[in-house]
Formats: sequence, structure tokens, C-alpha cells
Amino acid sequence: MYSPLIKKVIAKACNVSINECVEVQRLKLEVQRLTQENQELTVKAQEYQQENQELQKKLTQLRMQLANLSDYSSSLTSPVPNNLTSLNQSSSTVVLVNSPNQQLEADQGKPVELLNQLPNGTWHIKVKSGVKVIVKPEALKVLA
Repeated sequence: MYSPLIKKVIAKACNVSINECVEVQRLKLEVQRLTQENQELTVKAQEYQQENQELQKKLTQLRMQLANLSDYSSSLTSPVPNNLTSLNQSSSTVVLVNSPNQQLEADQGKPVELLNQLPNGTWHIKVKSGVKVIVKPEALKVLA
């Protein structure tokens, strides 16, 4: 910032060494940098906090929708094939035979893990690739 001559004059006037003067200047620049970094992090934190609040709001709405769906699910239940009714207690192997989307085509014909049956008769499953999905009973087949 200052020329070497000016630094010498300032150092003489303040009765400090040039090295101390340079160190003070370096520390001032470091404080400015840290202050700016702190401001940027504060802005990011505020953005994350706002995003978190929005996600909490959406989560609350989804929970309310789920509660409403659970209340009305008894009228929506479809008949469940006999071979799927007691799968949670069974040691049978269940495979995915009708992939509900393209992402799961690689898992078609492979064993799945049954996580639970939902009130409307659909199944929450985990396919071989690790993806968890909800499928209709028709998408599953029980192997003896």
C-alpha cells in the first residue's frame, strides 16, 4: 500500500521497526479478509435457514396430506392378491416383475425387500440397487 520510503518515515515517527509496521499492515488485511468471509458465511447461513424453513413447511403439509390420505384409505383399498397378503411373515422370495419406471428396469426380475404394506394395498419395497419405491401388488411376484 505504502512505498518503502513512506513506511520508513511512519516507522520512525511511531518509534517502531519497519517489520512491525509491515506486520500491522498484514494483520489489517487479514482482518478485512476474515470480515468479508464472515459476511459471506452469514448470508449463506441466512439462505440455508430460509430454505430449511420452507422445507419444514412442505414437510408439515405432506404430513397433513398423509394423515388425510390415511383417513380415507379404507375406501381406496384394492383387493390384494392372496399370494401377497402374508409376505411379511413369509420366507418366500419376491421379485419385481413390472417395473413402475425406467429407473428400475435394471432391477426387474430380481428379488426385492418388502419394507411394509401401505393401507391402500400398495407395497413399500427396496430393490436390489438400493432404491426404495412404492409399487402396486401387480408389480410383484412371489416365487415358491
